Amino acid sequence: MTDVSFKEKIYDPYNEVWKIIKLLQHCSSTSGDWDLYKKELDRYAKEFDGNKFAEDLGMFLLQAAEDIKGVNDREKK
Repeated sequence: MTDVSFKEKIYDPYNEVWKIIKLLQHCSSTSGDWDLYKKELDRYAKEFDGNKFAEDLGMFLLQAAEDIKGVNDREKK
């Protein structure tokens, strides 16, 4: 894989997922900007459609959102 191909297929989707995870920092069951998260998740899916690695990261992102929400819920108690 060339440097250009690696950046396009691996690094770019990874970097975008990290940005979306950061949006979840303050999201819980009762607060947070879940609409922005959904909007960015949809944008990500369209941007990297057909990229298997990006799809795998997207599945990770869905689970990460649940995990982060759970952590924030517990911290609010």
